[in-house]
Amino acid sequence: MFIKGMKYEFRAISRIILPMFIVFLCAAMLMSIGFMLDGRVFHLTQSNEDGILTILFGLAEVLIGLGLVLLMAAINIAVFVMIVHRFYVSFFTDEGYLTFTLPLTMDCHLMIKIVSMFLWTILSVIVTLIGSLIIFGGVAIGYPDLIKEILPDAQYAFGIMWESLRAELGMVQIVLWTLSAIVAFIFQSILLYFSIALGCMIFRKNRLLGAIISVFCIDSLYSFLSNIGSSLLVAIGITSETAFLITSIIGIVVSIIGIIGLYCSMKYILERKLNLD
Repeated sequence: MFIKGMKYEFRAISRIILPMFIVFLCAAMLMSIGFMLDGRVFHLTQSNEDGILTILFGLAEVLIGLGLVLLMAAINIAVFVMIVHRFYVSFFTDEGYLTFTLPLTMDCHLMIKIVSMFLWTILSVIVTLIGSLIIFGGVAIGYPDLIKEILPDAQYAFGIMWESLRAELGMVQIVLWTLSAIVAFIFQSILLYFSIALGCMIFRKNRLLGAIISVFCIDSLYSFLSNIGSSLLVAIGITSETAFLITSIIGIVVSIIGIIGLYCSMKYILERKLNLD
């Protein structure tokens, strides 16, 4: 049943998101072809002439590039909005009657939402990277001499950055930082869902407004507490490697405890305190 639920959730979100992915990749392909044609055929950007074709081509590059940046932002915003919308609609609107009649446990319902958020976020990042690689491929084919000049310098710069990062933090700290980022993402996702559930429970007459107010208030409170914690660490002067390891581990443990607490609270609200009437 979990797989069937995931398929339904995927279809509901993909109706909006997949067309945006396709448009973004097509725009990236168009820009890539433009780079290839200019570098191999027209040589407009390599000439010193101020002809109309050179101006138009440069303007087209700027407009398409700006459109791609805006589309990247729109895709990430749309993924976030659709995920939140699906959670709200599935539990707190008329669709909630259908949701709670399905032969699924509350744990299964919640895991579908959590896994869906994680997968769609990863998918949006992958699509963004693919689009960037498509554009880079067009530049590499159109201007191979330019790539030969830039690539060694870029590799050298990234090598220095990586070695500096390893020397400053070490592999253990890098692993802990990566783990902290993953745990923080899960915590933020469940915190968002919990905020919506709490707001809809409190504001039963206007659940949408209650969800928005709850998300804003809880996020502000979380940011305030996080800033206090960071300021305390800086004030205490925790800068040594051992202190970094200790604080990272404590942060991961606290986040895991928070995830469990928020999940149980959200499950309790949906099972015992939710009233769709």
